Amino acid sequence: MTTLNRRTLLGASAAGISAVALTACGGGSGAGPGGGGTTGGKSGDAKADYMKAEGNNFGGSISWGSWANPGEAKRFNEYAASFKQKYGTDVKFQVVSGDYASKIQTQLVGNAAPDVFYVGDNMMAKLVENNALVEIGEYMKSSASRSPFDQHLTNLLDWCQPKGDGKFYGMTVDCNPATFWFNQDLLQEAGYGDDPAKRFEGGAWTQEAVDELFTKVTAKGKKAHVLESGYGHWLSWMTTFGGKPWADNGDCQIDKDDACMKAIEWMWGHLDKGTMTYGGSLPKGQGVDALFYAKQLATIPYGRWILPNLKELKFNYDIAPYPTIDGKEIMPTVVYVAAMGVNAKAKNVDLAKAFTAIYTGVEGEKARLAGGGNAVPAVKGLENLVEEDNPPLPKHAKTFNDLAGKGYAIPLKIANNAVVASNLGTVVDKWIKAKVSAADFGKKLTTYINTGKES
Repeated sequence: MTTLNRRTLLGASAAGISAVALTACGGGSGAGPGGGGTTGGKSGDAKADYMKAEGNNFGGSISWGSWANPGEAKRFNEYAASFKQKYGTDVKFQVVSGDYASKIQTQLVGNAAPDVFYVGDNMMAKLVENNALVEIGEYMKSSASRSPFDQHLTNLLDWCQPKGDGKFYGMTVDCNPATFWFNQDLLQEAGYGDDPAKRFEGGAWTQEAVDELFTKVTAKGKKAHVLESGYGHWLSWMTTFGGKPWADNGDCQIDKDDACMKAIEWMWGHLDKGTMTYGGSLPKGQGVDALFYAKQLATIPYGRWILPNLKELKFNYDIAPYPTIDGKEIMPTVVYVAAMGVNAKAKNVDLAKAFTAIYTGVEGEKARLAGGGNAVPAVKGLENLVEEDNPPLPKHAKTFNDLAGKGYAIPLKIANNAVVASNLGTVVDKWIKAKVSAADFGKKLTTYINTGKES
């Protein structure tokens, strides 16, 4: 995948949310030509009401935009063509390249944004605040929806209702759970014995087991694991070891939660010993995924997006859940997500809702992910897609589904504060490079997430 990949867009907290600090979005319509029904973002009359549409002849036209590497763009265009063949709707797909959030902002302000478009997990709250998205939860929960709400993995949808009032402004298009990938060859060379997947199956994939892995690999002159500044990396280690970062009211309580603080101390201990490497200290231009591909890194906590590249390489790899205290169960870890939202200025809002429901539902996800997809279904009923290779790649591909069902998307306390969502990765990078203590890191992190201000 190119540099502009799912990890870059969904996993980096410093993704520039300031780019979507929208000014007032003026009147007018989206970029795509409208197709029948009403215009100007208002719901149609009975004849154009796709909440009540019967049959497959939607007709009309709609525009849709997202980020995409060349392979994804090819598949998206194929989906647009198949949608037209089935539903009679002319779908115009456009790749929004470069700084995605900034480009969408410019298009929205200029009344040139697509009728429907991808929304990054750190973009949603600000777009809703600026009335740039249409509420689609009512439609998704209605009997008219061709993608019933209860088909979706609802554990990944909190960030799509930023007001917490049950109103949804997007639906997940698919997902990518943080997964413990490992190079089996490097582990064997290090004399590690049973790999993480086998240890998990035996109920012995514990903190002590991963300590042993990091130590033995490092002793052989290879890197064992890289910690990065994006929220998904350090937060997953906290929750897999039993931490509860969020109070009942949603506030961050990392510095008051014993398990979270022990997890930070554990990470800092490995960084101090060199058995874990900090990503911000890698030589300029040296990517973490590239190290894994080059057989210089034994483990990597990424999603399914790296699988297409791994299929081209010649070494043995597999996946496991993160290790846990008891070594037996799967604990919640981060699942990277994006959503599709409906432009409030879409020329035909009803048609846009219908397209979004189908695109994000079983039918759309199957069309986009079957045959070598680089993501995991975010709906029920398509679990077999991650195991469609014969034999499955990786061997324990089923773990993707287990992690998606148990995990969580971007926490609301991060997602709903534009300052935090924009700058969290940057301030974490600064603190780690300054070698703040584990105790101070926990305090600083809690204060920053809760207030947007550095202590």
